[in-house]
This record gives sequence, C-alpha cells and structure tokens, in this order.
Amino acid sequence: MRLLPWLLVVVLIATGGALFWENSRSETSSPRPETTKGTESSSASKDETKQALTDLQQIVKDLQRQLSTEQEQRKSSSDQVGALSARVDGLEQARAEAPRSAKKRGR
Repeated sequence: MRLLPWLLVVVLIATGGALFWENSRSETSSPRPETTKGTESSSASKDETKQALTDLQQIVKDLQRQLSTEQEQRKSSSDQVGALSARVDGLEQARAEAPRSAKKRGR
C-alpha cells in the first residue's frame, strides 16, 4: 500500500529527467541565440518549461488527493472491520454462554 508515494517519486524523477534532457538537447542542437528570433525561441522554451512544471504540479496535487482519498477509504474499511469483529465476538460470547444458561434452567 506504500506504492503510491514511490510511484510519485518515479513520476517526478522521470519528468524532471525528461525536462532536463529536452532542455539540454535543444541548447546543444541550436546555435546560441544572438538575434531577436533566438530570444523568441528561448522565451518559447521557457514557456514550455513553465507549462511542463505547471502540469507536473497538477499531477502531484492529483496524486496527493488520490492518496488522501485512499487513506480515508482504508480508515473507513478498518473501522467497519473493527465493528464487525466486535459483533462477531459478542455473538461468540453469547453462544458460549447459551449452553450454560440452558443447563441452569434444566436443573
């Protein structure tokens, strides 16, 4: 059940690595921007990076919400199992006491 936090770490590392790789690849494949056109492409690259980070933040928030929901569901299930266990224990105790009560009445 500790899979979701590890999945989150893997997603973050993979996304960060992809962003880093894409950014370094675009810098090495094109000459240094010295004109206005180069500045525009650099600005576009920054916008893409900002958008990717925004998307990543949204994914993290969604995963956190999902984790919280799953924890609440586990807690609820655990409470229900505890209540059922208490009822079963009560029934077993009543069943164990029933033969003793019948013997006392029969005497």
